[in-house]
Amino acid sequence: MRIVWTVVFLLIFLPAVAGAQIPEDAPPDAPPQIRLGGYIQYDYLAPLGDETDAADTFRFRRVRLLGSGAITGAIDWTVSAEATSTPVLRDAYVTLKYFPAATVRVGQMVMPFGLEQYLFSSNVLAFTERIATELVASRDAGIIVSNERPFLGWLSYAAAVTNGTRQNVPDNNSAKDGIVRLTMRPPRLNGLQLGVNAMKGAQPDGMRTRTGADVSFERRLFHIAAEVDRQQTGDDPRKLAAYLFGAWRIYPRTVHPGFHHLEFGTRFGSTRNLATPLNQWDLSANYYVHPKLRSMCSLILHRARAAGIPPAIFHARANIRF
Repeated sequence: MRIVWTVVFLLIFLPAVAGAQIPEDAPPDAPPQIRLGGYIQYDYLAPLGDETDAADTFRFRRVRLLGSGAITGAIDWTVSAEATSTPVLRDAYVTLKYFPAATVRVGQMVMPFGLEQYLFSSNVLAFTERIATELVASRDAGIIVSNERPFLGWLSYAAAVTNGTRQNVPDNNSAKDGIVRLTMRPPRLNGLQLGVNAMKGAQPDGMRTRTGADVSFERRLFHIAAEVDRQQTGDDPRKLAAYLFGAWRIYPRTVHPGFHHLEFGTRFGSTRNLATPLNQWDLSANYYVHPKLRSMCSLILHRARAAGIPPAIFHARANIRF
């Protein structure tokens, strides 16, 4: 119930609070110094097929609250937190934009590794869950340097030094992890993006090396993407995760209130030598009432699965951004 009342409070009072951030004597076109927002994802999951320990359930997958603003024209700040039954700090960083070729972020944030984790927000991903989360650098504490404007209009980089222990976890040794990502967007092929990334750092159980590559081609009516990520830690077997997906969108000929567009997607993903190895096929259908409000339905078919994972799962979601 606490979550429900939190959501109701945000929907009623957040617009008024956000609008009150601009001083009365500010120019009419002055941007707000504080921006408040977030998103809510409310899910229904139902295992299909063989009897398992899993059960039908409703749940709040994410209730994310976000605040950001400008300290000066060249210094921004961002803070976000999870407000589900296990509240946790997600992002907390300061951005220094004195040099567009070397923008600096300091704090806890999503590290620049992988297409699915680094560039695909769960608010725009055509599927309800990601595939390669175990083999990529997610949120962590550290420093990122990147170019805000691509070199030559098509080449971007991001380099990071991080704890290598994920969010809200202090470093477990004296070493740090290094991350590099390069992204190329060929100017003659609008919508095409190629990415490569690498990460290396000492862990308690040995040196960990991660590499990955991805490709994405997106236009208004479709999106095709593929990614492969690998990890080697000490003498352990190499871990692997890969996926390929396609999404197609249908827009009305004229603007209709309550119908922005439809999206249909299919994805095949595979993991190897992970705690829960699997081969799965996803089918999704998403109805966008508005760019910030969508309902999602996914059918997840597990072609190969670990013990305790059902052969199929129906996953529905209501996703609203504010």
